Amino acid sequence: MRLTKGIRKLLERDPCQLLFNQLELVQEEATFKHVRQAMRKTRPRVDTGWVHATDSTLECDRLIAAALLGIRPPRSPIPSKTQRIFDTGTHMHLRYQSYFLCLPPPFEIEVAKVLRYWPLIGEADVTVQHPEIGKWIVELKTMNNMQWRSLSAPLPQHKHQLNCYLSMKGGDWGGQFWYENKNTQEVKLFPMEFDRIMWRETWLRVSDVANRLIQGSLPDVCPTCPDVEFCEDEIKVTPARIRRLLSERRQSYPE
Repeated sequence: MRLTKGIRKLLERDPCQLLFNQLELVQEEATFKHVRQAMRKTRPRVDTGWVHATDSTLECDRLIAAALLGIRPPRSPIPSKTQRIFDTGTHMHLRYQSYFLCLPPPFEIEVAKVLRYWPLIGEADVTVQHPEIGKWIVELKTMNNMQWRSLSAPLPQHKHQLNCYLSMKGGDWGGQFWYENKNTQEVKLFPMEFDRIMWRETWLRVSDVANRLIQGSLPDVCPTCPDVEFCEDEIKVTPARIRRLLSERRQSYPE
């Protein structure tokens, strides 16, 4: 199928496609030097005093409290095949981040950019600034062929994550999703605008849990709790954990 001139002009004005086209022009310039540069930017996950944007979708307030207190739920051993799937996603991120680092001025690129707005924290895959293309946070995702072929819009949990990043970044930033097919390396691109109502609901809920923890109050266990032993016995408020929460809050909102 040949594209008409009109459709081509629309694609040229599409910021996602425009940015992707620019990346393809420099893709072959990426070397292990750029991969190492991206790896140095990746930081260990913060475990106490904050809730990661991806964890803020948890339906249980008590599990949100556990995340703030740095208490991780027990995990079953990860099968080798599953670990390889996780590794594929990690390597895809490093690969694209190395491509982005090849973009020349006037592009301004940051990879693995940590964003904070207490009590929420996250790590944006790539931030891009350009005087003509604009300011964008790009989230990189991978999918198998079956999932990718049926994808017609960003997944809700991904939209929630990127919306948090857009708010924490502030200003006139927009969002982009790049979904790569694991089987073919084809990519689907989706723009996203900031949803202020979604952000406010998320932040108010998480900050309410955090401030009640500082007062020594834990949320109740859910009536349908899947792990009562963990939620009742392991999630505890201690003076040391409250001090850590207070310390992180004061750094974000100095008196």
